[in-house]
Amino acid sequence: MLPLRQYPLFASLCIMLFSATFGSASADSCVLRSVWEPFEPYQFENAYKDISGLDIDLLKAVATEAGCTLKLRQLPWKRALQLIKEGHIDVASGASQTAEREQFARFSVPYRRETMLLYTLAKRSQTMNIKSLQALSESVYSIGVTLGYTYGNEFDEMRKQGAFVGRLSEMTSDKQNLRRLSLGRVDLVLVEQFVGHQIVQNESLGDTLKPLPLLIPTGSIHFIFSKKSVSQERVQAFDEALKRIINNGTYNAILKHYLRP
Repeated sequence: MLPLRQYPLFASLCIMLFSATFGSASADSCVLRSVWEPFEPYQFENAYKDISGLDIDLLKAVATEAGCTLKLRQLPWKRALQLIKEGHIDVASGASQTAEREQFARFSVPYRRETMLLYTLAKRSQTMNIKSLQALSESVYSIGVTLGYTYGNEFDEMRKQGAFVGRLSEMTSDKQNLRRLSLGRVDLVLVEQFVGHQIVQNESLGDTLKPLPLLIPTGSIHFIFSKKSVSQERVQAFDEALKRIINNGTYNAILKHYLRP
């Protein structure tokens, strides 16, 4: 794994939580429908066939602390967002907060931050002079992205303005994108830094693919809740539970387990 110091802990912001009583959120039975998709080291099926990962373990720990249990099912992220909108899924982890999603979802306080990298073929990495998203928008390179993902306000706004028309190749997973990149079917792939590192390692692509030096921060990551099926009081109870697992050391233990040096 990459060194923990490269992953900015978000505990200081998480401490600034909403004030809410825990009793009202846990007085009734709390069973929450949730989702996961392959997104190692955040979400994955381990060698024992258990659904695990940094985001999943944090969600499980917070849910347990808040008096809730989870029912997990595997779904692509775009489909998961639609089911959250419809109220058929209650909660998911690893979500960026956007204006579009705020129309149908509630968000916990942030629990980590996210940074994207641009991967390309190793043999081309020295000649690609992409030092900013503006330079990327002005280039002619094709870019692999994943359906339903947001890549930060700057990239998403450029996309809305048509900066990448005809150049984005959308697939259902980062693994698909990186495999297509290794075959030369796209020029670049946008992927979260730790996820990209893990896929390249798992697929033995370290000699084939390299990240460019450009880091693209995309902001804070939250638990996302359906407005149709989850009350604001329940979200506040999760925020309080998150504060408690930060204070009792569970939060840092989970981060260190998945992002250890």
